[in-house]
Amino acid sequence: MHPRDYGQTFLSALAQKKAVKIIAGIDNTNVSEIEMLIEAAIEGGAHAVDISADEAVINHVAALNPEICIFASSVSPEALKYAVDSNIDAIELGNFDALYKKDQFFSAQTVFSLVNETLSLLKNSSIFSVTIPGHLSITSQAELAKSLEARHVDLIQTEGAAQLLSKTASVKMLTDAEKQALTIHNTSLISTVTRLPIMTASGLTPKIARQAYSVGASAVGVGAYIREGKTVKEMAARVSEIVSIAEAVSSVRTRVKAFA
Repeated sequence: MHPRDYGQTFLSALAQKKAVKIIAGIDNTNVSEIEMLIEAAIEGGAHAVDISADEAVINHVAALNPEICIFASSVSPEALKYAVDSNIDAIELGNFDALYKKDQFFSAQTVFSLVNETLSLLKNSSIFSVTIPGHLSITSQAELAKSLEARHVDLIQTEGAAQLLSKTASVKMLTDAEKQALTIHNTSLISTVTRLPIMTASGLTPKIARQAYSVGASAVGVGAYIREGKTVKEMAARVSEIVSIAEAVSSVRTRVKAFA
């Protein structure tokens, strides 16, 4: 059993391929901003909020006991264990975007090792999501996805990348549009090699979120687009826009199946 009913609510939306997660940021420790984002996410009808697995942030949010599924993200197995022990609904190994800016990159082998270490530490049950680094080759991403399925994680998250290595070993910096296209491309291809549900993230806008669901995503993770709102009301309106897209795509998918 997962710690709270809100985790089950997220899993239900995931099964219907219409889950929406709002991302506060793996390096965001501003609890006032996080509180506003959680309020906006609830008001806008999202299914989850992703916070940093920082102990102070976890303690603050746990005390609020918000009526929504809470993810805690980190690349530290010990931090993820702390989140689970604190009855956080879900953990995520990843949300690497902020770390790329610090020149921190993760190989497939490193991610898989961190997953194994995290699983070895966990005693309580929690939803476990793993981000597949977007800078890896699609072959490496596919192999990692299959390895994660064998380890029985609950879902995987795709992303774009800040930069890629070219065939000449030089670094190519990616624009926001290229990052968005890459995460859609990664979602589309990875969905063909694993039965795990996929959550698409990395610079998502309403247009890109719609594309993500269309190519096989069961969820989207949206951060910057929501945080561009200056007030809870403005952020909630943006959340509602993404949720409406998820519901619309899910409704069309259901009708298509009914006539198939």
